[in-house]
Formats: sequence, structure tokens, C-alpha cells
Amino acid sequence: MTTEGDDHGDDSRRTPLHLRLPVSLLARVDVSSMQISHGDSGLPVALDVRDAVGKETKAYPLRTEHKHTTWFDSSSGDGATKSQNGVRLRRIGGTATTLFVDPHTAKADDLKRMGKMARQRLENERKKRKEIVLLEDEEDIDLQASLPEKKQLKRASKRQALAEHLVPATAEKKQSDSKKTAKTKRRRLGPNVDGWFPNADHLPGLIDRSDVIRIHGLPVNVKPEQIRKFFDGLDPTRIFVLPPYDKTIQSLDISNDTSNTGPPPKVKRHDATIRIFVQFASVLVADAALIRSGESINVTKDADVCSDDRVDSALISLSTVPKHLARFMINHMSVDARKGEEIRTTLNNAAKRLGDVTVLAWQMTIKKLAIEDQVKPSVRQKEDLLPDLPLDRNQYDNLASRYNQLIEKHEKLELGAGVLLTRTFAPSCLKDPVHKITSSVSKWMMIEISHLRRLLLEYRNC
Repeated sequence: MTTEGDDHGDDSRRTPLHLRLPVSLLARVDVSSMQISHGDSGLPVALDVRDAVGKETKAYPLRTEHKHTTWFDSSSGDGATKSQNGVRLRRIGGTATTLFVDPHTAKADDLKRMGKMARQRLENERKKRKEIVLLEDEEDIDLQASLPEKKQLKRASKRQALAEHLVPATAEKKQSDSKKTAKTKRRRLGPNVDGWFPNADHLPGLIDRSDVIRIHGLPVNVKPEQIRKFFDGLDPTRIFVLPPYDKTIQSLDISNDTSNTGPPPKVKRHDATIRIFVQFASVLVADAALIRSGESINVTKDADVCSDDRVDSALISLSTVPKHLARFMINHMSVDARKGEEIRTTLNNAAKRLGDVTVLAWQMTIKKLAIEDQVKPSVRQKEDLLPDLPLDRNQYDNLASRYNQLIEKHEKLELGAGVLLTRTFAPSCLKDPVHKITSSVSKWMMIEISHLRRLLLEYRNC
């Protein structure tokens, strides 16, 4: 690019000018329309460019880089003195400075231009849409008025009869809906559905709810795949059970008495003390799953489970699980269901491997969650009533006896399960539910032993 000479010299004399532009700018501008604006000092300050698409002129600030460069062009005429790869070059001059457009300025301009084009495109698409016409009520009234008088009276009488018929039915429906609870669904069932429905209305509601829900009344031969199919679309992240415990926990279990829930179940169900849970991705998804309480789950036909060949599904009930209970169960007591295996089989296998650890695990759970008053029959023992610090020799002896019993139980735990099983902290080991539960029980017992030792030492020092 060249510029004209100064006003005091020869107007025909032109000197080369080194101008460096971004490729994105060159791709959309008319090069012949470029002009350089000079400031008061006579130095170039901006490059005026006319957009070839939008036909708009924009000024880009110029920056200066001091660098001497010699310029040549290809020519075969006089003065061609330099050869480059077989091409004769003619020197046309040199530049001491380089002008260039700030690439960030050009990029920002590109973003503005693209935004403007996108807005224009959306506006054009909006204009192409068909207009939505609102039909006013006056038009319908005019049409009715244009009908003969007999037809108008006939239509009016039909409307009145329909309104008289619908009003009592609607009121009756509202009255019946108010009697229904949020947790149960009653509907007419076919002969293929076991209509026995476990009642879980007394369990905690939606306060302090978690992403875990419990299933009540599950048929005994159900596999995890059937549970996932029941919750189709909600994608359960985990299905797990707790080690067996034959006592009732009021805040977690339903009643085993089926006499007050209608006809006896046709399908053999899990006992109320078999605790089966499903975890979801979030609390909101778990809330959506609760709506399916009272719906039927598919049952694998088995003469030992159901003697009626027509029955292929059974109603189940769902209830929420408080957040603190859910977190504790997942971290310390959960046994994950295994794909393709009945849940009762998974539970029985885990119980065999745990052995006496199951009793200790539930003692840990009841004490840590402070639910002694909710367990029926009561599990409170005399040593639970001991004060934190022995007040006399008798209380000290009872506390010492309890301390010795805990040490013996912990030694049996390590001998029965193996030291590696109770004291291995590798994350991969925690995938084994028996290791996880045994490790949690072992840690809890060590904490209890340490606490009792401290109390005994404090009494001795008094």
C-alpha cells in the first residue's frame, strides 16, 4: 500500500506504507475503499474501512511498530537487479515503521457484527411466522343470534340440563378427593393384580426428606431389574437393603398386621423388618418417585410365592427416609442389590457372612441414631442407664464389666472376621458390604472402649 507525498513536494511522488491487517477483516471488506485518517500531528491514527456486506464505514485504531523493511515487486523491466528463486525482483522502496490494527479490536467488532446478523435473522424468521388470530366471544354470540329462535331455545335447554347433571357430580368428586391421602392410590384393579396395599401413612412425611425412599410390601422373589422397571424414567442410582433385624423401628417400618388392610395378600411379601431402599439422583427425583406409591410391580410367577396363576403383579407402598437416616445407612449399613439375583438371596448371603456382626451393627445403629425409644420391643439395657461418670463403687463395677465385655466382643470380631477385614482402609475394599459394615462396627467399638476407659480413669483419679 502506498501513500501520497506531502503537500510541499511533488504530488506524483508516492512512498510505500507497510499496513498489517487481520485475515478476518480482509475477508469482509472492500480493499479499494480503505482510507487512513491522520491526526493533528500528521501521523496516521485510524484506518477507515467500508464493510462490503453491510456497506457501513468503521474506523479501526492503528498502532505503530518501528521496524525497517525493504520492499520488492516482481518485474522484468529495467532496474530488476535481485533474483529470488528464478524470479527477478525490482526494489520499490523501504519502510521504517509498520502500521497494524489491534487484533482484539477486530475480534470484538466481529462479535458485534455476528450478533447483529443473528438478531436480524431472528427478526426475519419472526416476521415469516403466521399470525395467531384470537376469536372473541362477541363473534360466537353473533353466530348464536343469527340462528332461528327455536334452535336457540333448544340449545339453551341442553346447556341447562348438562349443567344440572355436572354440578352434583363435581361436588361429589371433590368431597371424595379430600378424603384421599397423599400417599395412597385406590383404583379398580383387574384379577391379575394383588390388591393388598401396605399402609405407610404413619411414617414421616416430606420434612427433612432425602434422595432415598423405602419400598414396603415388596414380593419376596423380586429382583433389582423389576424395581428399576417400576421406576422407569427416574433412573435409580442405587438399590440396597439393610442387614436383617427382627425388631420394629417405628419411624422406619410399617405394621406386620395385615388384618386392617382388607383381604389378605395373594402374593407372598417381604416382612416389614426386611428393609429395602432405592436411591435417586436428587431429592426432586425421589419426590417424583413417591407419586408411584400404590402402583403395581411385576411379579415373577412362582407357585411358592403366589398360588393364583392369574396374578402377575402386586401393589407396593413407598415412604420417605429422613436425610440423617439415609446418610448413615448408606455409609455404614447398606448391602447393594446384585443384578440378576433375588433380593432375599443377596440378603441371606450377606447375613451368613456377617454372622454375629449383624447384632453389633444394629446396636451401633440404634445408639448412634438415638432411636432406642422407637425400637419395639424395647432394647434398653441396665447399663444404658448408667451415668456418664460413675458416682459410687457399684456403678464403677458395672461400668468396668461393660468395658470388659466390649473388649471381648471386639477381640472376637477381629478373630472371626480377620484383622485385614476390619483394618483395611483401601477404597476398593469398601465395595464389599460385609467389609464396610464390619469396619464401621469395629471403629465404633474402639470409640466406645476408649470412652469407657476414660470414665474409669476419671473415677479412679477422683
